[in-house]
Amino acid sequence: MKIIPVFVPHEGCPHDCIFCNQRTITGNESPMNPFKMRALVETCLAGMHDGISSGNIVIAFYGGSFTGIKHSLQAEYLGIASEYLSKGKISSIRLSTRPDYISEEIVSFLRKMNVGTVEIGAQSMDDEVLRLSGRGHDSAAVVSAARIISQSGIELGIQTMMGLPGSTPEKDTATAAAVAALAPSFVRIYPTLVVEGSKLADEYKAGRYKPYPLEQAVSLAASLLEIYSEAGIKVIRVGLQPTDDFNISHGIIAGPFHPSFRQLAESELFFRRISEAIIKSGLQGSQYIEIKVHPPMLSTAVGQKRSNIFRIKKKFGIQNVIILPDKSMTGRDEFRAEAAGRA
Repeated sequence: MKIIPVFVPHEGCPHDCIFCNQRTITGNESPMNPFKMRALVETCLAGMHDGISSGNIVIAFYGGSFTGIKHSLQAEYLGIASEYLSKGKISSIRLSTRPDYISEEIVSFLRKMNVGTVEIGAQSMDDEVLRLSGRGHDSAAVVSAARIISQSGIELGIQTMMGLPGSTPEKDTATAAAVAALAPSFVRIYPTLVVEGSKLADEYKAGRYKPYPLEQAVSLAASLLEIYSEAGIKVIRVGLQPTDDFNISHGIIAGPFHPSFRQLAESELFFRRISEAIIKSGLQGSQYIEIKVHPPMLSTAVGQKRSNIFRIKKKFGIQNVIILPDKSMTGRDEFRAEAAGRA
């Protein structure tokens, strides 16, 4: 799937969440408008390779609270997107917004404008964490918005964050369980980063906020991945992606940032699954074992710089560990590991 991203940074949102500086995150200093949007879409479509089918192209509105902007402007943006949809040049329209900016009336309008997916920024399902983060809504608003969107037939996505002010690994785990119970089609998991220009940056500099260390954040993300995997919910993003305007040397002051954060978390989850398979098969202390995994996940199972190989050898006293792809495993077996060997 190819995304044409239309950023509407901070438009429609009167709240200044403690962690937020949308212009730093998106790298977009100038506001979007319908003329710029149309030019952007045309440029993106013209630059796409011939091999990309229009059935896999999506116009997505990111960066702000889309349903909070002026209604006439919403209609103009969505009208442009609908033109491309009706002409068969794109396959779907999606947008992101706040849970307290969703109502049955709003969702009815979105359906009329051919929106296929709505992603809500829940961030946490803990009311105290939401209050300390300056979100301006509670967890009940998330539950209500999720219900309205799901019942409308529009695809539901939910974004969450780990390590917000007042949060703990236990609260973040409870948030994942609560989000999974809402049965979204997909979720995003972001570790909280201290971004230049945010209120959280002031709290960090004053010593009142401490982000999760990278190792702890990776371990926690692995646990959240496990919750969503067992619930059959797709995780489409884990961690922010580095850009020229947003990376560890620019924009980010502190926090568990890593360009391969998702792979680190998935490798940690594989380490746990491999460990379980070894214990279940009674292969501790073996001379040789083979681990079978879903082929696309082979490098992740092995770990960066073969880290999981070394960790398994050390933990279980195994001399030789081989991790192999098994074509019989399907996408449903994404994080499954089978162990066999000889003592």
